Amino acid sequence: MKKRILIILFLIHSAIFAQNPQTTFHGIFETNHNDPDYKYTNYNKFHFNGKGHVLINDTISGIFIEDKNKLYIASQIQFFFFKIESNKIVRFDEFDNNLNYFKKNQTQDSTLFDSSKVNAKLLYEYISYEYDLKNFESNLLMFTENETYLPKMQSLCKSGLDIACESYIEGIRMNQLRDAFANNTEFEFKQNTEIENICILYAKFNPGKAYYQLSIYYASIKNNEKAKHYFELAKLNADSFLTKQLIKLENIIK
Repeated sequence: MKKRILIILFLIHSAIFAQNPQTTFHGIFETNHNDPDYKYTNYNKFHFNGKGHVLINDTISGIFIEDKNKLYIASQIQFFFFKIESNKIVRFDEFDNNLNYFKKNQTQDSTLFDSSKVNAKLLYEYISYEYDLKNFESNLLMFTENETYLPKMQSLCKSGLDIACESYIEGIRMNQLRDAFANNTEFEFKQNTEIENICILYAKFNPGKAYYQLSIYYASIKNNEKAKHYFELAKLNADSFLTKQLIKLENIIK
């Protein structure tokens, strides 16, 4: 009987403390210059679409999860962390701690968002690998434990997490930069089959973004013919949000 009670208590404890991240948070939140606690920030607006995607300053795309009244955002520029309070969210990351963002009244919204599906559990795994979520400090594993970082990103990419595929590519590029610095040689991007292979994997679940990454990759190694080829494939497979980004970059690629 005692053993059964202990098992039940353990299951209850596990259920309470199990991670159950969500992607349904929505709304537009902005800083207010009249707020007594206002301080300057580069990022004044966060627009959550309730499907795991967020636009920062109306231009920067990110993905997010909500977990225990906290918001975790991952983007290619940095990570953001918020506490959810009544009609506002409060940043508590290392850059803009205790900065308030107030909820705005929304009228009919036609904002374009990335349409790809966000897997909340995979994203939580990614963010908790990149960051210590107890102290909210970066683990810096791309720089300090590259030999384990890349396989982890590859695994998450295989599972279907977009940002992990792109972090893997960034990790490879960081290795090339580190090698050039260590050998005191002029840096230039080189052909890399690992980047090509991860993009082929990426294309299985998000071809638009994968071909876009391949286009950037081939442009960086000065293979203009392939850069243009994959740029055209990206356009053919892009959603409305990516199409808008590609229009801005078309002259650069071509």
